[in-house]
Amino acid sequence: MLEELSKELKASLYARLSDPFLKAFTGSWIIWNWQPISIALLEDQSVTWRISYIISTYFPNCHARVLGTGIPVLTALLYTFVYPFAKFGIIKFTAWINGLMREAKEKYEGSYRLTAEQSQNIRRKYELELEQVRLVNQEEINVHQELSNELILYYRKANGFENNGSADIRQCSRQLSVGIWVSDSGRTHAEPVSNRALGTLGVVIKIIGQRYCITQNSGIVRDVFHDLIPNAAYYLDYTNPGHITNNLPRNESIKVGTALNETTLEIKLEHYAPNPV
Repeated sequence: MLEELSKELKASLYARLSDPFLKAFTGSWIIWNWQPISIALLEDQSVTWRISYIISTYFPNCHARVLGTGIPVLTALLYTFVYPFAKFGIIKFTAWINGLMREAKEKYEGSYRLTAEQSQNIRRKYELELEQVRLVNQEEINVHQELSNELILYYRKANGFENNGSADIRQCSRQLSVGIWVSDSGRTHAEPVSNRALGTLGVVIKIIGQRYCITQNSGIVRDVFHDLIPNAAYYLDYTNPGHITNNLPRNESIKVGTALNETTLEIKLEHYAPNPV
């Protein structure tokens, strides 16, 4: 009970003390009446003597008492209601002056021309920075390639691809998923096969960190496909990029392999051409 009452009292005092008019009035009243306040707080005489002295010296009549309170009230009113408009005008004026200074600076800097020596120095500086960036990027590319080769090597060993097929690591987009047939167009980035396979063709068997994928282009693939028809031959479906079909294509395509069971495909890439009618 007492704790709640204390919290309510503190909140009430804070709300009153944070009022802009009350703060302005308090500050103005202290400044205007600093002499009687200093006497009341610092004088060594008795309290009765200090009160009598302050009243007789600073507030001897009604006029003095009105001034002692009225001027702080007027100052607080001006600070609360007039000062914000003055401050708004000052801010607008300052922004206008800053804009003029910025325009003048831009105009001067735009008309200022570098000497040939200054231009050459700046050019050499940026060329050196660009060369450093290029070297750093090339080093990162070399490290990335080395790590990729190591990953491919260990992945092949772990999955028996040395004798049963081949695998590669390619960069890929986030849209790719396991089971999609891709080609790298002779580069390191894999894209779903659409109308013609360029570069190395393979099926995505694993996604690494949504940025890289492992592709296999020969051998036996297990648990990547589902609902395969056993002993059926499968071909690239150019009408559905990245997918395969067991329907004979009407145009030239690529035979990717034969299903051993519902989830296992033996990859044997062969060119397919329909028989002429």
